[in-house]
Amino acid sequence: LEALRALWGKPVVITSGYRCPSHNQTVGGVPNSLHTKGRAADIAAERREQDAVAAMARRVGFDSVITYGARNFIHLGVK
Repeated sequence: LEALRALWGKPVVITSGYRCPSHNQTVGGVPNSLHTKGRAADIAAERREQDAVAAMARRVGFDSVITYGARNFIHLGVK
């Protein structure tokens, strides 16, 4: 995340990080989510910036990158 912040040049606001399995289920996360392993974070990103931020995230090593458009966040994970 620090590498992404440096490349993006903006603060990275984490909206969801580690989740215990019961909380993950409550929020509708998939079973065996990377969040339950401490290997994922959701970050705030406006829709208009998501494609660029997603590309930067891949460049710094995230291999799970999912944009959520109008919901204004991106899921980032390392498998």
